[in-house]
Amino acid sequence: MDLPLFGLVPKASLSIALVVVLHSLVTVGCNPRKTRIPTLLYRAGLVLLFALPAIWLRVVNLNVPEPYLDEVFHVPQAVRYLAGRWREWDDKITTPPGLYLISYLILDRPGWIRSLICGLVGGFGSLENLTATLRETNALAIFAIAYFFADCRQWLERRGASAGETASSPWPSLYALHSAFNVALFPAIFFFSGLYYTDLWSLVAVLNAYKIHLDRAAHAADSLSLRRAAMALYAGVQALAMRQTNVFWVVIYFGGLQVVEAVKSLPASTSFQEDAAKTSSQETPPNNRLEEDYRTWVRAYFRHWAAGNIHDPSLADANFLDIIQLAASLIVAVLCNLPRVLLRVWPEVLLLSIFGGFVAWNGGVVLGDKSNHVATIHLAQMLYIWPLFIFFSAPLLVGYVVPILSALYRAASRLPWNMRKQPIKNGVYLSCPCGFQHSKSPHIARDRCRTVMTFLLLGVSAVMAAAIVHLNTIIHPFTLADNRHYMFYVFRYTILKHPAVKYLLVPAYVLCHSLCWQLLSGCSHLGLAETTCRDCPLRSFNCSGAIPERVESYHSSPSSPSKNRAAEKTVRPAVTKEVDDAAVAPDTLQGPSSTSQRSAQPLSTALLWLLATALSLVTAPLVEPRYFIVPWVMWRVLVPAWKLHDCRDDTPLGPFYHGSDGGGAGATADDETVSLRRPLAALNWLGQRVDLRLLVETAWFAAINVATMYMFIRRPYVWRDAEGNVLDEGRLQRFMW
Repeated sequence: MDLPLFGLVPKASLSIALVVVLHSLVTVGCNPRKTRIPTLLYRAGLVLLFALPAIWLRVVNLNVPEPYLDEVFHVPQAVRYLAGRWREWDDKITTPPGLYLISYLILDRPGWIRSLICGLVGGFGSLENLTATLRETNALAIFAIAYFFADCRQWLERRGASAGETASSPWPSLYALHSAFNVALFPAIFFFSGLYYTDLWSLVAVLNAYKIHLDRAAHAADSLSLRRAAMALYAGVQALAMRQTNVFWVVIYFGGLQVVEAVKSLPASTSFQEDAAKTSSQETPPNNRLEEDYRTWVRAYFRHWAAGNIHDPSLADANFLDIIQLAASLIVAVLCNLPRVLLRVWPEVLLLSIFGGFVAWNGGVVLGDKSNHVATIHLAQMLYIWPLFIFFSAPLLVGYVVPILSALYRAASRLPWNMRKQPIKNGVYLSCPCGFQHSKSPHIARDRCRTVMTFLLLGVSAVMAAAIVHLNTIIHPFTLADNRHYMFYVFRYTILKHPAVKYLLVPAYVLCHSLCWQLLSGCSHLGLAETTCRDCPLRSFNCSGAIPERVESYHSSPSSPSKNRAAEKTVRPAVTKEVDDAAVAPDTLQGPSSTSQRSAQPLSTALLWLLATALSLVTAPLVEPRYFIVPWVMWRVLVPAWKLHDCRDDTPLGPFYHGSDGGGAGATADDETVSLRRPLAALNWLGQRVDLRLLVETAWFAAINVATMYMFIRRPYVWRDAEGNVLDEGRLQRFMW
């Protein structure tokens, strides 16, 4: 049925949205001119966060008033809790009762408070329509998700800030706010804001626990306080009350990060060279000189790591050997400082004990329907996750377009018939998409070695993926029995189409994994094309505006002397700010010119995320997009901002950004070049100040949401058997995630 737009928007939400709009129009005119547009965008996002979930919830309530699919189990159980029947439990429900407790806390309020809360999210505000009312409580999670995500991203940017960027405001950056808005629009999240499912509030609990962890890490001197530890314990219990798999995030991921912070925050120590000198002076020289050197270096490494100088480079600088060295240094540091580490992670240890006691008492991980939800090893889940990430996060790959085009352009310019276009001027060779000038020869051997290592790792990954596909491809009966889920059609037209298809998908798994990993590294670099180099300001594939130093706080190795540990808590990798866009209020939100927004996370963070993701997925035989929500959000919060690199003469778009001579090439620009130069220059100017990928991501999520909402509302169908007889009493079935 066709409904007008304003007929779908609840009165309370529409009133609040109008108030915000009017307030924005009035106050924006009073702000300085340069801050008006950011302020208007900020408040427009608030209006959309009010209006969009309200519209979707109202549409669902009007077209699907009865409980649908899993709501058949969740709604009656929530009604029992609202009625005070706490001992009654449906054996078909597998998850803990956290969702129903949230609903009870929201709805068991005085009438005017309940009406206000329900009105904010666009429901009917009465207990007569229980399904609609319970959905209202779930829609509230959208606001909580956006808030906690922006807060977590802000904490990460503060930790990555250099000395020149520490004077930041309490307001999140524009990148953090826009990313939070996009996360709220993530199709698997936004879709279930109109239904009564556990996934959204489970994500809220995990983000809340992550925020508390970041707060503990930021206050290292106060990290052992009972208050902060108790808050972490309480947040962890909340997360476990939502979903059992959250134990891997609150214990493995956050606990592992606390272990790393515990050893990194040890008192200042000497450099590796001093440790080696002390060890050498204490050794009794043996007859064999080689044995002397070997023992000296081993003991020096041990002494250096035991003091907390773990090898933890930025993900942008890391390779496979760094992973081995990180593991070795972390093990030594933890064993040598075990009491300090245990004092830091006792909340996570207690959470693990609580979860273990629950499993022993319950006789399993799931609460009900244990026969259909048996924990198993499903390694193929770690293959499916990467194409799913790339599908939803395809707009983030925009940053790869310019380097690829630049590499192709340079390759084409070296062809015999294009030799006059060789980008060589005055003995200087331009090979970087950012236009930084450097010589031909430096680091060629290093770049070739990196390329060989990249292909070698891709080959090993492909072999491992093929082995997993051959030995551990599991198709759960529920996947094939329910054609209401999109995963049914994904499996039907891929893996189940032909036995060879699952092997043909191995290169796609490996490529998508590589792209996801590179997105965490900070800057556009495929590891295959020579799109950047160590002479470039984008050295180590990390857009920082200057060559960053590998300082002790992120990377400690024998080749880099230790710094003063106290100074490292405030001084981060030295960078040069290109644009003075310091965030002092939401009216002056900074773009991705800030180094703290564009810096990659330490290698330990990425590996712990990968471990927690693997543990939360490989134990589930059923493949559902809802299971990937928490891993995707925790991955997305780590993705650094991206800024459009300057296009110079050696890039395909270079001539359009410069003068009529094509950037000094001596050529006269034609009419087409002149007509394109101005809009492209405007795009380049905008890309230097905001992350253009987020705009594309917003449009992409909006398109997916419109398509899935249309299929859910306007394309219902009825189950029929082979003879055409109507099944399930003629109930309408609908497509969903």
